[in-house]
Amino acid sequence: MAGLAGCGQWLSNEGQTETSRDTSTATDDGNGGLQSSGADSQQTPTDPTVKRARNGFVVPIAPGLGPGDAVDPAETATPVADALAAIDAVGDREGYGTVLLPPTEVEEAKPLVPSQFVEFVGWGAHTSEITFTNLERDGFRVTHLTDGKFVLLDAFTISGGDAERRTGGSALHFANDSGVHPKQFNIGNLAFRDWIDPVVHCERGSPFGSSWGHLDFGYDANHGREFLVEREQSLLGTQIGYIDAGNATGDTVFYTDFGGVKANIGFINIGGSAGRAIRIKASSNGHLHVGGINFEPVRSVSGPIVSVQGDASTRLDYVQNTNSEVESMVQLEFNNGNTIIGLLRNNGTVRNAKIEVTKDAAGPSYYFGPSSDVAVSPNATGDIWTFGDMQRYDGEGGSPGPAVDSGLTRYADATSTGLSGGEFAIESGDDGSAALLFKDEEGMVHRWYADETTGS
Repeated sequence: MAGLAGCGQWLSNEGQTETSRDTSTATDDGNGGLQSSGADSQQTPTDPTVKRARNGFVVPIAPGLGPGDAVDPAETATPVADALAAIDAVGDREGYGTVLLPPTEVEEAKPLVPSQFVEFVGWGAHTSEITFTNLERDGFRVTHLTDGKFVLLDAFTISGGDAERRTGGSALHFANDSGVHPKQFNIGNLAFRDWIDPVVHCERGSPFGSSWGHLDFGYDANHGREFLVEREQSLLGTQIGYIDAGNATGDTVFYTDFGGVKANIGFINIGGSAGRAIRIKASSNGHLHVGGINFEPVRSVSGPIVSVQGDASTRLDYVQNTNSEVESMVQLEFNNGNTIIGLLRNNGTVRNAKIEVTKDAAGPSYYFGPSSDVAVSPNATGDIWTFGDMQRYDGEGGSPGPAVDSGLTRYADATSTGLSGGEFAIESGDDGSAALLFKDEEGMVHRWYADETTGS
């Protein structure tokens, strides 16, 4: 029922409702529904409205609409688009309403082009489902200047119908020819099933400042990359909470192709038959921060878990290889630099090294682990600091290349009395952990670990 929160109220029991704000008043809108006034100026869905959805109808909710405007999926090939059209028709401007889905599957024959300020809300990611029956075209598609602004998709599954027979289309496709990027194309909890490459396609006019909560791609449930971010598409400031993925075709889950991605990803959990978790290709102006990756596909992977090409700022706080066979955990490719790598935990098989530098560096990268975890390929020049033993690789590869001591003082158990004000140092733990230390002028010692910062 969480998805119904976007409608403005919760249904607590059959025949009962509880409004989300008790400061508003309601009046009859003349169509069997309620029109709110006061603190909440949006229309509040009523018992009949919610019951219509529970009975299998797609219900448009907006000022001027009531339960009688619900769309019967049995009478149209485009029930969701028809509900959206009803919302667009009643206001001074297109959009500004909610499409309430039924707790079942509905079929849609054409791509959905969301207006601005519109919510599409279901009853749960595996309860409500929109199945797109045209196996050549997209699901949700943003193509015009005013599309996709302040949109929410929440609590349903976007299905491509049949991945084996599908020949084109993405579940979400941003293809705005004007190149204008919509603000806040938001996602709550969505599932994606039976799509081909790519499932989410950021081609032109990708959104910025968005919040994407929980994205469930399933295991072996789609064919092809889950994400493709193309040239000059950044997703600027977008926060992605959790990605659960594992395509059936051995493809990379999150792929950026000359795209300067500027986004945060909380955690990526990968299973199924997926290939790499992340591939960043030729990026020099992005910033990608990933809080954690758990990697456990059922197949051997020919390459690394994460590959980084280019010197855009990239931060990987935690990567775990649970049970897979991989070439390396992080691979730094052509023109690499400005990559910060936290804890790398290997419970599977790594054929080469945890970190593999395969091409010349354009600048320094940093690893919160020992130098023994790093290998620099022959004919490659690496530039990577390893805070686990405070070494720096700065030269051509081999086994693994010359190491240069940082010159910082090392402590086994640092205290505020042991450091001088303004001093940087390194603290090594018995378990192989390491922390970068700094004592400020007020006597506080700051510690930077791979996944946290503390002060004492």
